[in-house]
This record gives sequence, C-alpha cells and structure tokens, in this order.
Amino acid sequence: MVKRRSQKTYDCEQFLDEVHSCLIDDLMPSRRNWFGFRNYTGPSYDKASPYMFKCHAQLEKFFKRIVTSRDKTFDELRHKGLLDFVKSQESFGLPQVLTERATRVLSRAKAIVGEILGEFDYIEFTKYCSFGKKAARHLPLAESYLDVRVCRLGGSKTQQEWFKFCLGNDIHLNRACRRHVMHMRDVRDIELHAVPKAFDKVRIIAPDTTIGGFLSRGLGAYFRDKLEDGTKLNLASQQSKHKRIALESSLTGFMATLDETKASDSFVWDHIVALVPDSWLPVIDVVRTPKVGFKLIPEDENSQVFVDLRSVMLMGSGHTFPLQTLLFYSLTKAVIELSGDHTQVNVYGDDIICRAKLAPRVIICLEELGFTVNREKSFWTGHFRESCGGDYHTGVDVRPFMLEIDSTVRLSHHQYVALHHKIANGLMERWDPVEIPSTYNFILTHLLMLDKRINVVPDYEGADAGIKYVPLAYRSIATFPFIRDSILCYRKLSQRSKRRRPKGERVYYWYALRPKGKTDPFVDDSVSRLDKRGSEVMKGSHRYGWVANWTD
Repeated sequence: MVKRRSQKTYDCEQFLDEVHSCLIDDLMPSRRNWFGFRNYTGPSYDKASPYMFKCHAQLEKFFKRIVTSRDKTFDELRHKGLLDFVKSQESFGLPQVLTERATRVLSRAKAIVGEILGEFDYIEFTKYCSFGKKAARHLPLAESYLDVRVCRLGGSKTQQEWFKFCLGNDIHLNRACRRHVMHMRDVRDIELHAVPKAFDKVRIIAPDTTIGGFLSRGLGAYFRDKLEDGTKLNLASQQSKHKRIALESSLTGFMATLDETKASDSFVWDHIVALVPDSWLPVIDVVRTPKVGFKLIPEDENSQVFVDLRSVMLMGSGHTFPLQTLLFYSLTKAVIELSGDHTQVNVYGDDIICRAKLAPRVIICLEELGFTVNREKSFWTGHFRESCGGDYHTGVDVRPFMLEIDSTVRLSHHQYVALHHKIANGLMERWDPVEIPSTYNFILTHLLMLDKRINVVPDYEGADAGIKYVPLAYRSIATFPFIRDSILCYRKLSQRSKRRRPKGERVYYWYALRPKGKTDPFVDDSVSRLDKRGSEVMKGSHRYGWVANWTD
C-alpha cells in the first residue's frame, strides 16, 4: 500500500500574531501597549537613536504587507484600485500654461535627452526586440512559454507591421514564426489587472500583447544601452549605488532622496513630445496602448468597462522603467544645471537622488510640470534617507523585515514550512540572534514540531529553501552542508522538476543564436534544458531533496 502525504492545511494568521508578540517582548517589552495590530500609539520616533528607530519601525511595519482576515477583501481593494486609476487619468497632463521656469527646464531637459538618445535607428532597434516570459493578453502566466507565445501572436495593426519588419531582418525568427503570422490576432485594447501591494492597496498593471511586449521590451533594452552609454546610470547596478549614497547622506546630509507618486502613469503624450527627439516618437506611439478594459466584477462579462488612456507608460510594459528613468534624470539634471550646480544626479525609476540644497527646487519644478512628489517618502533634511528599498538613519541600516503574504489562504505543509524559513532568514538579515532570542527560538521550535529537522543552506539559496543561520543550541539537531567528492551537498526545500513537450523548437534555436548584450532583458528567460526525450524541464511543485552544488 502506498502511503500518501497528509493533505492537512494550516492557518498562519495566529502564527504571525505570535511572532509579532515575541518581537515586542524582545525589542520593547516595556512599551507593549504602543504596538497593536497595525496600531502604533507611541510618540514620534523620528529623532530617536538609530537602534530605537529600527525597533520602532520593525514593530510598527511588521504587518504592513500581510493581508489578514481583519482587512478589506481583495475584491474590495481591486474595485477601489481600478476606479481610482480611471479617475486619476483626468488629473494627469502637462499644464496648459507653463511658468517661465518650467519652460526653461523642459527646453534644457529635451536637449539632455537628445544628447543621450541621438537619432533612432530602426535596424539597431530590431536587434534588441525579443519575447518575454510573463503573462500577456490572451496568454496566462501558466502557459507563457516561448513556444506557446509565438503561437498566440497578437497586437494592433501597426504593431503587426513593425513585427513583420523585424521578421524581415531576422531569418531565424522568421522561420520560427512564419506559420503563425497568418493567424495574428488584432488586439486594440489591453486589460487592467490588480495585484497586491500592501494590506490596504493594490498595484494596477496592464500585461501587454505578445507583439506589443516583443516591441516594448526591445525598446526598453535600447533605452538601457543608451542610458549607460550617455550617462553614468547603469540600471543593473544602480539600485545598490542608490543604497550606498543614501547611507552616506544619512550621515552627511549632502544628498536628498526623492520619490514620486504614480510616477509612470503621470507621463502623457504631451510630456513625451516635449522631451523626446522626434525620431523616437513613432516607436513610442507604436508600443503604447491607448485603450484599456477591465471588469468591475471579475465573473460578470457585462461589467466590462473600456477607458481611453492619457498615460503613455503603464506598469507591465518593457519600456516603462528605463524611459521614466531617462526622463526623470533629464528633468532633474536640467534643474540642477540651470541652478548653476554640477553635482551628480542619480535616478532609478522614480527614485531621485540630488543635492539636498537643491531638492526644494527640483520638487517645485516637477510639480509645475504635472508630477506629484511623495513628500512622506522624500527626505532632504534630518538624518534619515530612503531609496530603492534601503532605509538608513545616521549611517545605520534600519530597514525592517516586512513579510509579503496573504494569511487568509490556508497553506499546505510544504508552504507552511517554507514560511518558517522565510521569516527566520528575513529577520536574521536585519537582527542579531541575541537581539531577538525568544522570536528566533519560537520560530525554530515551531519548525521542529512541523518537520522534525532543521536544514542549513548556503547564503546564496532562496529565503524559503532552509535556515541560513542556526544558533549553537540547535546545531546538534541541524543538517549541515558537507563536502563529498569536492562537491558541496546539502538538503533543502527544493522544487520538483516537471516535464512538458514544447510545441516547437525553432524559436528556442532563434533565442540561442541571438546576441546577448550586457543589458539583455531576457537573462532569466533562457531556454530551459531539454532531457534526452526532448521534454522541457520546468519548475513545479516542491519537495525535499539532496542538492549538489555543481554546474552541468
């Protein structure tokens, strides 16, 4: 008789409450009454010492990204988020009457963008275009494989013409897609979706069409190379650079960190025309989708609503992030230069770092051009700076651990064990075990009751694969990595390989042959390995397994 694994599920909400309670006992037991469930009642801690600032922030924000049964349902947040997005479209735009200062900033910013981009090269653009791996219009995420994607080509008529132009310059892509070009779907709108962002808000995204995504990601890669060649902004390493500058500025106060609200949505066509060289306008116009649709009630087809967009860039498009980085860089640089200053400007998406002395001028100019600066997350005075996920107070990293999970969903045994790993590792990245002893003991004791073992994994493994640090008291019952035949072996919570047979192989051949540049956007879209039977190995459900750290 085959023994089946128990199908028992777990409610993690009580477990998370107990973890939070243990954190209070470890960090601020005498101030327990200050920290309720998302209810901070203590005094302001802006001027506290770095350690106390970190303690307050950890206890106050532990539940920030955790959805519980005490919150609004996702359907309520989705409905509100979609309506707010539609309503906000009316507020976006370049003011009809610009101040003299805003006019000068626009003029200088356009010159900066022109110096960086130069003239648009159609042939060079086609070399960057490639398919993505995420969900698209009429292509759910579960089916978003490269061979499936080329079978479901869709886009506007203009996008289809540009796609055929790309096929004419790439013989291997032409051979991979020629059977499906005759059946391309004419798609004139894309669909808005809401994804969780925090317990009280959602993020609105708009997955592109398959052909629109092909062109959009190519344009994004083109922008990335132009940014790196024309400025000192390398998007691959800019995030870590922002954190380093924020750390230093929390001590010196020399630089300011600014953040935008609804940054990508705020750009309308008037902004693009005013900032981007004319030769680039046709391709930006092609990759944008001027019309979106969504269902107010997901199950009701009659609740479909269509909206004409003012926004040029939406979350979900491949060119959005590098283009908004370029435009915010040029606008900020223009303000700095017109102020007679020549300090370095760093931008990563909507995160702007400039000289603190000039930050008020930058904020005023951006607001005069139709953008909204998030003053709650912008810092140019005091000893706190925040940028790209890094929070620093007087030279100390005070970023709290914030778990992202929907605790209303019951977890399987595997998922529940992985949750323990993720919380333990997340806390250990920010706190020493001697600072939170009862919290860490509670998590490991709870884990032993579930799994009867503690698996120690290297630092480069995922946060849910195992425990990366084990206190001395637990080392006698922990499974540590070991060396066997010069190979590092360890036991982790791993993913079981499943197999599927690709519908076609030519597109993988095209992908393998296409040049991979330093900013190639599909490093994580590499062709999956094929076994001897020609079946593609893909990620699926999890299991425990011994892992050998070698490269095959």
